[in-house]
Amino acid sequence: MHSRLVFHDDSCAVCKAEGEPIRISEFGKALCSECFPGFVQRRVESLMRRRFMYKRGDTIGVALSGGKDSAALAHIMNSLRARLRISIIGLHTNMGLGEFSDTSEQTAARLCDHLSIELHVTKVADEGVRIEPVGQFRQCSVCGAVRRALLNRLTARLDVQVLATGHTLDDILQFMLKGILSGRLDAPRPMLEPASHRPRKIKPLYFTPEAATDLYVDLLDVPYTDSVCPEFDPAGHRFKEIFKLLEAKAPMATIQFAHTMLKAMKPAEVEEMQRTCAICGEPTNATYCPICRLRRAQEAQ
Repeated sequence: MHSRLVFHDDSCAVCKAEGEPIRISEFGKALCSECFPGFVQRRVESLMRRRFMYKRGDTIGVALSGGKDSAALAHIMNSLRARLRISIIGLHTNMGLGEFSDTSEQTAARLCDHLSIELHVTKVADEGVRIEPVGQFRQCSVCGAVRRALLNRLTARLDVQVLATGHTLDDILQFMLKGILSGRLDAPRPMLEPASHRPRKIKPLYFTPEAATDLYVDLLDVPYTDSVCPEFDPAGHRFKEIFKLLEAKAPMATIQFAHTMLKAMKPAEVEEMQRTCAICGEPTNATYCPICRLRRAQEAQ
């Protein structure tokens, strides 16, 4: 994975040390293991500054799944907090998917202990619902809608100004290609301004490939789990293979593709909540919020 062609010899682009460097072709640089973490941190910091992702004094909640990408993001953000003058906390949603969810929550707790930051957990079970298919909506769609609602409520309760998610370059590219193939010419942005129902949302790893987050957590012994959601469908991630092939044939092409499409595609439409749930009073665009809709459907079974 790390032996792709890059535009450097066998010396580190930062410190010039000789040896067998780390090669992440999306970066176009070879780096030694000592310089690699700092290089990734500086890239993320630069994006956060250029895109005005934060303000001094902000509390940034990092959404933690337990996996490598969110673990890398939490470590990077924690490493930057003094320079950026921000506070970092961890946020985790336990979706009630048996052993997988228990392992994910335990890993999030280990990560936050490792980083000496607070962890705040919200659980689907506390809402009196189960994650399962409802009508025409598949289980993953239900899970996503409920998780977003829970995170929005948690950030409001904690007075969190910014919610950071671990979406990587690979995720963004896949979203863009799916949009193009379906005729939906919009793209997620690195940052969404706050709305009445949620804080500012940021994706600091927008231009960071999964190959880099994988190596980052392994080099620094950052706690994470490789556990896979029992509902994971590999077919939903098949487009990532296309970009792996593109990058192998044309190093740095995926980064350039993302930059070009970000300029060419309109921002993904952001849904503003115009109503309040008839049951719980939370913001929604329907009669009931996703959680109350799910509860009503399950109670009717």
